[in-house]
Amino acid sequence: MDSTPRISAVIPAYNAEDFLSRAIESVLAQTLPVAELIVVDDGSTDATSRVAEGFGGPVRCIRQSNQGVSAARNCGIRQARGDWIAFLDADDEWLPHKNQMQWEQLQRTQGIDWCCCSHEVIRDGRRWEYAIPPHMREPLGKRELVPYFTAALYLPIQTSGLIISKRLLTQVGLFRDPMRFGEDRDLMWRIAMQQPLLAYSPRVGHRYYCDPSASLTRTREREVMVQILCDNLRRAESMGPEVYRSFFPFARTVAHNLMIRAAGGAIRIDKDRLCEAMKAFPPDRRLRMLLRILECLPTPLSRRVANRLCWQHVWPRPPQPVYVGEGMRTRNAHGVIEETSQP
Repeated sequence: MDSTPRISAVIPAYNAEDFLSRAIESVLAQTLPVAELIVVDDGSTDATSRVAEGFGGPVRCIRQSNQGVSAARNCGIRQARGDWIAFLDADDEWLPHKNQMQWEQLQRTQGIDWCCCSHEVIRDGRRWEYAIPPHMREPLGKRELVPYFTAALYLPIQTSGLIISKRLLTQVGLFRDPMRFGEDRDLMWRIAMQQPLLAYSPRVGHRYYCDPSASLTRTREREVMVQILCDNLRRAESMGPEVYRSFFPFARTVAHNLMIRAAGGAIRIDKDRLCEAMKAFPPDRRLRMLLRILECLPTPLSRRVANRLCWQHVWPRPPQPVYVGEGMRTRNAHGVIEETSQP
């Protein structure tokens, strides 16, 4: 592997004039400079293109009609001259050491074509970090490699933390277009079917800015999640028993998690989508009984019980962040350590 990588940074942007500068500046501040920075303006109606073009030579701005984030990322990948693609959402930012840290890791894990790092969450002006579960610390500390379908249940994995070889992206067919929700998970699942091991660093490499008003988007993502679970289950079946055995337990865990939280009123999913999930990933007798109980409980209690069950990893739930600002530490109802003052 070359000691000097050719990494192309790709930022899809739509009406991002308020925060795009922060993302671009974080790319240009990398201790390991990127070979190029591509901003794909996906039909913005604001000054997104002018913001990108204002940086001059270091930034290549490509404009296209509004086609969605998948098409924007795919455009950036196809136009990229580098051998490696590093993604960044327009409202997030990289920390200065991110690419250096990940490239050094890729050099230590020869033969691996994708890597990811942990991230901070910025929510309502407060900074949160993810706590790595104890049973995941040992494999990360020893080998830096984890089976993706295990890591995805317990570790924070987001698109802005990924570096993937362009060869591997081309091999799996890029992002599914015109998918606008769940496209990142769908891509990672298809990659993991081709290359099961992921190089992962628990060190924070980027910041994710959480928009509390995006509840409608999250509802659509959950409904799409059922569809892409079923689509990728069929794909895994077509790729042979080894891939199927790797994917099915992961997909079943995610599907059962969605069933529990939907039955408890913690999330909303269309009934037809839930029926599709139950057909593809049939709940056992114990889970069916639990779903009936949750549906009969008063909504506030049912929601708390459903979230607690998922939190305790009876049916694993995505990892939760721990607040790391200054101040007094307290533990909330889910067992997450919080700090009471603003950072």
